[in-house]
Amino acid sequence: MTESTPITLDKGRNIRVDLMALEYFEKETGINSLSDDFWHLKNREIGKGKDKKTIPIPGISATNLLALLWACLLHEDPELKKETIGRYVTPKDFAGIAITMMIEWFKYLPKEEDLEKPEKGEDKKKVTDPQL
Repeated sequence: MTESTPITLDKGRNIRVDLMALEYFEKETGINSLSDDFWHLKNREIGKGKDKKTIPIPGISATNLLALLWACLLHEDPELKKETIGRYVTPKDFAGIAITMMIEWFKYLPKEEDLEKPEKGEDKKKVTDPQL
């Protein structure tokens, strides 16, 4: 079973990145949520002088972040509107929410040791093969 991560917006809610959430997101945006480009991190410099630092920021627009957050909250409130969620997220929250979504996504991916490996001499495709 997929676990949820708590988040406080208009009230306490729980983010769940599951296949249904990804389907809702894709239907809403037309973007393939399984593509490598979607989850790509870009390094950004923030701050000035001695406070300057580089942080990883997911390469996602505000529109797509809102659509993904909305889709990942529908499991507990199927009538939830994006507009409701969007009113409670400010620019200072973008990176944290995006990274939380990525963590949720990546923690359910199979580990290398769990993947099917072909026996010597066999021509099986690995589980990670995009042609499957």
